[in-house]
Amino acid sequence: MDIFLKDNIFIFKIKTDLTATTIKGLLINIKNQIDEYKEYEGIEINLEEVKSIDSMGITFLIGIYKIVNKENKKFKLTGVSEAMLKLFKTMKLHEIVEIEKA
Repeated sequence: MDIFLKDNIFIFKIKTDLTATTIKGLLINIKNQIDEYKEYEGIEINLEEVKSIDSMGITFLIGIYKIVNKENKKFKLTGVSEAMLKLFKTMKLHEIVEIEKA
């Protein structure tokens, strides 16, 4: 995962699939970053390189959204493939989270 801070927005570029075997490390990394730098205004998670996502991956994204939302910060998913967008729409995730297609 690459991590950038641009205009006070954390950008997390995920470089692996979001599956049960990968999310624990990602979650720890993201939590450490936002705990360390409380002045951030929002989080953007770039999913451009994510080829596969399972139920744990969805839970991961929702969990990060809840942390950010609780702190009244912005949350956005970018680089979302057509297949993922279809999944997110089925789950109505697009109604609560800003999503930008790849």
